[in-house]
Amino acid sequence: MSKAAGFLWPHRPSARVVPTGFRPQPERPQHIPPPPRSWLLLLPCLLALLNACGTAPTSQAGLAPPQPLRHTRVGTWGWLEVNGQPVVATLLSKFYAWNFHAKVGLTEDQMWREVRDAGFLAVQGNWWYQRDGTPAEKRIWDQYGLYFYGSATQDLGRNLDSWRVGKNSPEGRRIIADIVNFHRSKPWLLFWLTANEYNIAVESFSDYQAVHQYVWTLDPGRLTGDIYVLAGPWAGREVLYGLNGVLLPEISIDGSINADIPFSYLLGELQLQERAWANGKRFVRGVSTTPLSEFTPGGVHPCGDHRAQPYPRQELERWMLAQVIFNARAFEILWGPSQTEGCDPSQTGWGSWSKVMEVWRWTLDIVRALNTVLRPVILGAENFRQISSALPAYQRPSQFNNFLYRGIYAAQKQLGQTTYVGIVNVQTEDLTNVVVPVSSSAPSACDLLTRRVEPITTGALRFSTFPGLTARIYQLGGCP
Repeated sequence: MSKAAGFLWPHRPSARVVPTGFRPQPERPQHIPPPPRSWLLLLPCLLALLNACGTAPTSQAGLAPPQPLRHTRVGTWGWLEVNGQPVVATLLSKFYAWNFHAKVGLTEDQMWREVRDAGFLAVQGNWWYQRDGTPAEKRIWDQYGLYFYGSATQDLGRNLDSWRVGKNSPEGRRIIADIVNFHRSKPWLLFWLTANEYNIAVESFSDYQAVHQYVWTLDPGRLTGDIYVLAGPWAGREVLYGLNGVLLPEISIDGSINADIPFSYLLGELQLQERAWANGKRFVRGVSTTPLSEFTPGGVHPCGDHRAQPYPRQELERWMLAQVIFNARAFEILWGPSQTEGCDPSQTGWGSWSKVMEVWRWTLDIVRALNTVLRPVILGAENFRQISSALPAYQRPSQFNNFLYRGIYAAQKQLGQTTYVGIVNVQTEDLTNVVVPVSSSAPSACDLLTRRVEPITTGALRFSTFPGLTARIYQLGGCP
């Protein structure tokens, strides 16, 4: 997709694709005549230019220098706008400032290249400084082209913490003003955070709202945001979306014994965002996901817990694709040291860093898909709309079924002449005789992740069996 289409960066695979079985032929030596003497005089300049090009940072696509930030906004369809252009906001939280790379056998450079090449837009962490006083996040920007989102209420590198005195107190506001004024000129600062994990059942919402508004008055060119824990009723949490920022729910289940429960929490929060949007609230739509712990059922641990079945890759795919199908445009991955608790073999008898690395690879794969093949779907100027006639019928939970969803959730999105259909099996069990009516005369549909083609018969996608823990997004009319 080109810049002319309204997107900030084109996304194409950066690595050369070599067909299976291809054997490169040895190149024949070529005679290259010496350059004219006049060109030799320009050689030092050319070398200097090449060296400058070789050290330029790259963007989230790995193809172009990142743009210094001028402003961030909530876009028309709930995406994050950077300098007026919509982006797929793939964010990496609590990631740096610990030695994850050493735990899994990577160099630090290898780790950051993997983050960049997957298409992450920004990373989050505390403000801290290298021994020479250089901001640590500046190196991440200079070398890897990654934005940073950080706290407006704490600067641990300069020993400033408004939490100790009350963020909304006069002294707390003085500290916040110091932090914001100190950092706001940084071209890599994407948006501000005001809390670590906000809990509306614990912290006063009026104080929380006042801090958001105060930060915005200090730096009106940037959004404010946070991740928040699921607490209290829907009506209480819906007010958070009125802050007009990047408020991402953190889906945490803390050891549910039912494998359906975590996904039900996700669906519930995505539908709350749908309702808030319909009620006129405007915010960056998205979710914070913790692949290493919080949406796996109790007894299952991705680090190699032998007490239960292995963590399924397809559940991570379903988790992320469901967000796309429910019109999310921001996707935060929370991956910090506390999320790998129990993974170190010295901590438990079943810990395994190789299992952590496996989940890391899965996460990079799905983030790469969000930034490439799914990018036009996510940034298309339209929403998915539910296909209510899909079978087995989608059933929302009641107070009698332990908050479980049932059936198939299907939705369709029309972008010009291109139609996309998303299908989610909201259960862990396989579903049979699945029928998804589509508004198209196309003879087939292409699964955008696997590129498998399914026929469309008598106006519907039909599956004798649609696997549990599965979501798919199709482009009607064949593969792009």
